[in-house]
Amino acid sequence: MKQSSYKLIEYTMLLFGVIIFALSFWQSRHHVGQQIIITAGAAVFYVIWGLVHHWMEKRLTLEIALEYVLMGAFTFLLVLIALGV
Repeated sequence: MKQSSYKLIEYTMLLFGVIIFALSFWQSRHHVGQQIIITAGAAVFYVIWGLVHHWMEKRLTLEIALEYVLMGAFTFLLVLIALGV
């Protein structure tokens, strides 16, 4: 598979995942518990996507993995704060 078509598929999957999580979050706007679970799922999805992305490009290092984990956790905590939990 050509590099450009691989990238298109890869980033389309990321965009599709973000859209699905955003719509799910909005759909459960009256249920904070569900929003927390959806946010946790989105953070895990982001971390896994980032790790797989860099692993497939043979650029995965401990620093990159730690960056994805910390950004996922930071985003999750920001949403918790915004929800008032």
